[in-house]
Amino acid sequence: MRVLNITYWLILAVAFISCTTGEQEQMNERRIISFSVDAEVESRAATDVLSNKFSVNNQFAIYINEVTATPTPSVEYEQPMRYRITDTEGTMKPVNSPNPYYPASGNPVSVVAVFPYIAVNDNHLFEIQSNQNEKTGYQNSDLMYATLSGRNLTGDLVLSFRHLTSKITVVLTTSQEKTNLEYSKVSIINTMTQAVFDATVNNSVTASGNTEKKILISNNGSEACSGVILPQNISAGTRLIEIELISGEKVYGVLPSIITFEAGKSYTFNIDVVVDRVASTITLNNIEVTDWVDAYSSPREIAGDITH
Repeated sequence: MRVLNITYWLILAVAFISCTTGEQEQMNERRIISFSVDAEVESRAATDVLSNKFSVNNQFAIYINEVTATPTPSVEYEQPMRYRITDTEGTMKPVNSPNPYYPASGNPVSVVAVFPYIAVNDNHLFEIQSNQNEKTGYQNSDLMYATLSGRNLTGDLVLSFRHLTSKITVVLTTSQEKTNLEYSKVSIINTMTQAVFDATVNNSVTASGNTEKKILISNNGSEACSGVILPQNISAGTRLIEIELISGEKVYGVLPSIITFEAGKSYTFNIDVVVDRVASTITLNNIEVTDWVDAYSSPREIAGDITH
């Protein structure tokens, strides 16, 4: 009788191990690769846009590849997949594609993510938008990049993005009694606005060519405002900031020396607007350079700011 009992428990143990192994294999085969962003979201603000913030419905290009020592991976993924943020918790879901799954082999995956989605195109050409006074134009100019490797069967792979562009903030004041800054237009001028960018090859951009255009960053110079440019060198004597007052008069901020605008850096120009002729020039001596953001900040609540 004792022999029968032992046999019975052995059979149960084998059955349990078989079930557990089978369930683990099934989980490996069918576990969805899920993503979320390590950032918060808010509406278009004068100077604090996309510091590390996204909006619900923002769209990303995500490249997924199996990490394997063999020449041929066991699974191939759509390259890139199009994702969007779907809720205020930063959850990301594919757009018009089925969910991807981890390799059944148990291998991890490597991930490259790019924002905005329009930065990925057949021409490998990224272009700065000319109307950054609008939130969409600003966000579509702020090229961001994230990369990681891993395999998370219990939660999301969390993407931490860093900026590949440079941020310019303009703060206007005036010591001239009759100068009115309200409703003045503030623009960045004389910068190259195109760059070659291929997310599968490199994780940086540098402006190239001779394509230049005026970048509007505000219709009200009485408030601080920000815009985005590509990393580049700009020569001494260049007119960088254009201020068009409501009176029609224009004031230009001129660089006193060559400046190398770097990715992930923030440049604040404090300008005392004084008009002494139809087209006045002011030397941009009061410049503050800081790191744009901490790219690996803790996740925060995401505001439900819907954009399309």
